[in-house]
Amino acid sequence: MLNALVIHAIKQHLIENRETFKEELEHQLKALYSKQKQNQI
Repeated sequence: MLNALVIHAIKQHLIENRETFKEELEHQLKALYSKQKQNQI
């Protein structure tokens, strides 16, 4: 029961903060891509 409540709360938080989550995810992916690209050189 607790797991279901936690999952529901996380989903609600992501839905309510969708744009912020999307921007942060894009930022993190760009940083990771840049780091991987530097390691290939």
